[in-house]
Amino acid sequence: MTNTNSDEHNSSPSRNLGFDEFIAIFVAFTTIGAILWWSLSRQTTDWQFSKLPSTTSTPSVSPTPTSSISDLQASLFPTPAPKATPTPITSGEKDKDSTEIAGLAGTAGIAGIAGGVSSIIGSQNGNLPPQDTSPSTSSPAQPSAVVPVPSPTSPAQTPASTAKTPASPEKTPTNKKSIIPPPIAFTDTDDFWGKRFIDVLSKPKNRLVGGFPDYTFRPNEPINRAQFAAMLQKAIDKPVPEKALNFKDVAEDFWGKKAIQKGIDTGFLKGYPDQNFKPDQRIPRVQVLVALASGLNLPIPDNPEKVISIYKDAKDIPKYAIGKVAAATMNQLVVVESPEQQQLLPNKEATRGEAAVMIYQTLVRMNKLDAIKSPNIVRPQS
Repeated sequence: MTNTNSDEHNSSPSRNLGFDEFIAIFVAFTTIGAILWWSLSRQTTDWQFSKLPSTTSTPSVSPTPTSSISDLQASLFPTPAPKATPTPITSGEKDKDSTEIAGLAGTAGIAGIAGGVSSIIGSQNGNLPPQDTSPSTSSPAQPSAVVPVPSPTSPAQTPASTAKTPASPEKTPTNKKSIIPPPIAFTDTDDFWGKRFIDVLSKPKNRLVGGFPDYTFRPNEPINRAQFAAMLQKAIDKPVPEKALNFKDVAEDFWGKKAIQKGIDTGFLKGYPDQNFKPDQRIPRVQVLVALASGLNLPIPDNPEKVISIYKDAKDIPKYAIGKVAAATMNQLVVVESPEQQQLLPNKEATRGEAAVMIYQTLVRMNKLDAIKSPNIVRPQS
């Protein structure tokens, strides 16, 4: 019996690969390589380095996926970009060198590693605008200028031409208040006993007395000789020829010169023997009565002392004025503040209110105004 070698039985004869088998293996590896190539291309476009920790708070823009292999080639082998013309920067940003902006711009097709690296560099610098990492669907070799886009809500975006400033309302010119108030409009005559007389004198059709700019008449304020002359000038319109005024104390530019002139010419007023008029001197009540009686040429009663005896202070009446005061009493020109006391108070300073009421009574005597019944008017005994 012959022993055979076991090794010889277990081994199989060797043979070379055929051409068909070699082609199959080549196609399989090529397919696997193409799949890996395509997979790497997809992952490359999805790399977003802008999501790495950054010092700026500007959110990165998600890139638009693309299946073009040319983008991968452009990202791995970028074409050098020409220098871009610097774009004007807004007033809120720092000035940048044009070469720095052009270098950071890159190309619109750079979307992978190049875009992420530029984003990281911009974040580290802190003063560079964020870059757009989305790939461009146009030619990848063309550069894209970097233009900072301000926020839509920024106040700087509002055009100056559209900013509307509220127009200020037009002011309507107001008429200046008249110095002479309308009738029955004085604010300080309600408690004055001669209010009704003053109201009639201040009516528009009369305008015989006036007040002050603050709508007051001041009836209890003393009146001087010049002011009394001015009040007479409005009330008495008696035409007389003008005469030369030769008072030493009345200047040519004195405000009351014309009123004094008319008072002298009509016979209501007289000066002093020393050729002075004393315009600023306060006029007493007795002088007012003498002036009115003289201007009206009232006749003197036969027994003037008996007429003035109705006054409890008749002894205080100056002798030169007894006849005139008696004539004024007979024609109801005399007014008193207190009818119960029946005091003339001849030497007391006349007030604006008393002078106005006495002038009113003078106009009644001249038949220019209607009489007003009042207990303050002194009536002679029958």
